[in-house]
Amino acid sequence: MSMKPHKLPNPRPTGINARAEPVTLAWIRSNCEEVPSVLGSPCWVWLGAQTRAGYGGVSFEGRTTYTHNVTCLLVGRPRPVNLNSEHLCRNRLCCRPEHVEFVSTRGSVKLPNPRPNSGTEPVTLAWIRSNCEIVPGELASLCWVWLGAQYKTGYGSVGFEGKGHRTHVVTCVLVGRVRPAGFDSDHLCRNRLCCRPKHIEFVTRRVNALRGLAHTFIDGKCPRCGLPGEYMRDIKGFEGRSLTCRPCNAKRVRDSRLRKRLCALAIV
Repeated sequence: MSMKPHKLPNPRPTGINARAEPVTLAWIRSNCEEVPSVLGSPCWVWLGAQTRAGYGGVSFEGRTTYTHNVTCLLVGRPRPVNLNSEHLCRNRLCCRPEHVEFVSTRGSVKLPNPRPNSGTEPVTLAWIRSNCEIVPGELASLCWVWLGAQYKTGYGSVGFEGKGHRTHVVTCVLVGRVRPAGFDSDHLCRNRLCCRPKHIEFVTRRVNALRGLAHTFIDGKCPRCGLPGEYMRDIKGFEGRSLTCRPCNAKRVRDSRLRKRLCALAIV
């Protein structure tokens, strides 16, 4: 399953998936951070790898599974067939079993889109904020959580100047902060639905990748051989895999090709 970068170092590097230790509820909770939620109890925000859709991902019983489904299974609540997992706290990285409910596809709770794609009213900063939910976040200031349409990657979507744009990009444009060419938008609050301009920082692709959960570079060093970051491969368009230095990546490619040849010879 492809992974999408996020904003914290991965406490469980995706390259090894911690095969030496069992996945238990206590272990998952130790790799989570408790943050306030719209519910009474705090969320367990997963600090490990995550899928492109914004859900936590963990290796369990030989395959990558959503972290919230694993925690429900560990407390004796396996997801029934043909039912979806719904986050009552509206936080896709939350893996607290009490915040997950199994519902049918038709009964799945979907946030209403306050602005149809017809675009009958002008998009202003005040209008966007009126269609947001003000919730506590990782920063001192509150997050503006967008309640409208979303992309599959978990970012807010809004029609602006005849095209669909990410909501946080539009709010930055409305306050006069245009994203420079070659830079990425980084959420300092780690909430993809937040569109508060104050929580957005424009950084280079390399800085954004080094902050990512799905990548295993810690302090700019290769997780396999420990070489410094200048040996890191080009990460343009690179999503969802562990970043390694060029020598380690070349060795991985050679080993993969050798395994395929040996398998082909064994079949013949």
